[in-house]
Amino acid sequence: MMDTVSVFRTETGLQAALGSVRELQERYRRIRVRDKGRRFNREVLDVLELGYMLDLAEAIALGALFRQESRGAHSREDYPRRDDARFLVHTLVRQAGDGAPRLSTKPVAITRFQPQERKY
Repeated sequence: MMDTVSVFRTETGLQAALGSVRELQERYRRIRVRDKGRRFNREVLDVLELGYMLDLAEAIALGALFRQESRGAHSREDYPRRDDARFLVHTLVRQAGDGAPRLSTKPVAITRFQPQERKY
């Protein structure tokens, strides 16, 4: 995630990261907890946390692949410009009934400040 899904991203790197995350998710499905303790079992907590981190990594990579633009701290080297016509939206990821992630968008409600490109 640090190498290919950090601030500077490309489609190739994001696809590779998504593939790695999904491979790790497949391995995670076969994970076993050896510690059978019933009180504050750190191994169980670590396994649960790992599963949540893999789900989050997948959601981040999917959202980054979807957003074919650069905006704020999200910089796509293959899409260097902002695209308000297509991407002035919130990107949402939900888990469907089959467990697969589903991507959707929600329009941004512009209130006090009009969006504008940052100039550094």
